[in-house]
Amino acid sequence: MGLELLVGVDVVDIARFRRFERDTPMGQLQTLYTDAEMNAVSARKDPVPGLAVRFAAKEAVVKALGDLAGYPLDWRAIEVVSAAGVPSIRMHGEVAEAARSGGVRQMRLSLSHSETTAVAQVVGFRLPRFGDPQLVAIDSELAHDSD
Repeated sequence: MGLELLVGVDVVDIARFRRFERDTPMGQLQTLYTDAEMNAVSARKDPVPGLAVRFAAKEAVVKALGDLAGYPLDWRAIEVVSAAGVPSIRMHGEVAEAARSGGVRQMRLSLSHSETTAVAQVVGFRLPRFGDPQLVAIDSELAHDSD
């Protein structure tokens, strides 16, 4: 059996996120972002769009991972990094271990934002899990189609 496609998308309203950022103590924001993520946006004239799009990326990863993400979630365990301007996801700790043990082999990230909206999409692949009910349902449907 081939790889299973994982997809997650999240959209953040920047005005709403701006209110959240304004009303949230700095210490609490640091529970969402790594030091490197905070540093990546801190020098910008307006860091809020950068924070919002990173939060959208974290949410998109959680949606793509589904039940593998685990709860309660350490948001800093999902980190947005950039090499030569290309964003990617780096997972740490329990989230990384859950993804590895769940068969996740690769994840790609796309980010975009305007003045009003931030969006992130994650596409990944994982090895199918034995006994996965979705795979069984697909196999059953295929078996009926071939009759």
